[in-house]
Amino acid sequence: MKKTTPIVVAVFLGLLALVLLTREKQVNQGVPKLLLPPLPAELTLVELTGPTPAKLEQTGGVWKVNGFAADDAQVKALVEALKGFHAQDFVTDKADRLPEFELDDAKGTHLALNSATGPSWALVFGKAAKSGGTYVREAKSNAVFTTQSPVAWQVKKGTSGWRDKHIATANTADIVKVKVTQPDSVLTLVNQDNGWTLEPAPEAGFRFDAAAAQRLVGQLSSLQAQDFADTAPAAAATVELTLKDGRSLALKLGAKTAAGLVPLSIDGNPQTWLLPAWSADAVLKRVADLRDTTLLAFEPEKVTRLTIATAGKRTVLGKDAAGWKVLEPKTMPAGFELDPGAITAQLQRLKGVRAARVEAGVKDAAAGLARPSASVELQLEGSPTQRLDFGAELPSKELYVRGSADRLTWAINAAERQQLEAGLELFKKRPPPDMSQIHGLDQLPPDVRRQLEAQLAKQRTN
Repeated sequence: MKKTTPIVVAVFLGLLALVLLTREKQVNQGVPKLLLPPLPAELTLVELTGPTPAKLEQTGGVWKVNGFAADDAQVKALVEALKGFHAQDFVTDKADRLPEFELDDAKGTHLALNSATGPSWALVFGKAAKSGGTYVREAKSNAVFTTQSPVAWQVKKGTSGWRDKHIATANTADIVKVKVTQPDSVLTLVNQDNGWTLEPAPEAGFRFDAAAAQRLVGQLSSLQAQDFADTAPAAAATVELTLKDGRSLALKLGAKTAAGLVPLSIDGNPQTWLLPAWSADAVLKRVADLRDTTLLAFEPEKVTRLTIATAGKRTVLGKDAAGWKVLEPKTMPAGFELDPGAITAQLQRLKGVRAARVEAGVKDAAAGLARPSASVELQLEGSPTQRLDFGAELPSKELYVRGSADRLTWAINAAERQQLEAGLELFKKRPPPDMSQIHGLDQLPPDVRRQLEAQLAKQRTN
């Protein structure tokens, strides 16, 4: 058998390369391509016309859309996407098919770019392509291509989508007074010694929730619009902010629209924003909304005895120098093991239990509090005993409730009592998770997985 010489191999490889190069030229010969000039270094105008028109203009490094402040992050994202824009596949160059792809003048989204040196790209974007991507063509051509570029959906935001939705009010640290005026109430908050208080002082027995006041002020400094309106609202409520430098801001909120949005304007600003209803509700508070609704006042680590009584069931836990133990029931269920961590978790939960609202003027007999349907009692080291009593059901399906924090009658979600009905089961030690049932562990780095497995194994032996 003759050996193949190096010269023959070299000749063969050379001929193969020549064939491949010739074949590539033949395959691409006559197939249109979307070839665009280099993108200008600095764009000054992005004009969109068609179904979602918008006019983005840059002056002095600041972008505006139709004369209003633009969302700088979104404009930057568009510019970055334009830098990498290209089209993939040629589809057709028949003009009569442009409506089919929504690339005609009636349905197409037209993009025109300008820079300091003059006009640049002019593209038309159509509907989503069946094979993926979006149909696109140059404005001066009928040749249709597909593109996977994010530019294809970015250009369809519309004016509202490009506008800056952050509502500039003031930093939380700069606000010293807030006055919320509604048709039926006036709420005034004053910042004194880095803490919020009501002005005037609330009535005796009213527990003020300073954290709720702080959340209200925080909401005012971080308002975000969902959309915009053309006209300023007729004031249904006002919010006046006084700043520590003496300046003031007046916010005017209108009635909720049919779409569930609340119009907002600020004196001296031509814009009218539309807030989500929940955002407006977080600002339009009344004095009663800033009441502390916790029902118990205690420190979990000081609890020495916990008693839960529900219909036909009584659970008592006590703590001594050796730790927690079950005092009642006297006979433990089979397989029961007490979990001190579960006791701590339940005490923390009880400390944070909140009522919905005060139910004033209801007698104990009518509220079912003379003979509670369930109760929790906490004996504390060095502090008075705390008690939580659940009463009868309200028409709203909530329950009447009373705690030691203020002895008022409140309404509370019925689920709070339902959870207590588990009794001793609340404090049962649960087995650690079965490693075989935890999905995705194989995706963790080996050292992280080993640490997690070791922790779970330790839990099983404790």
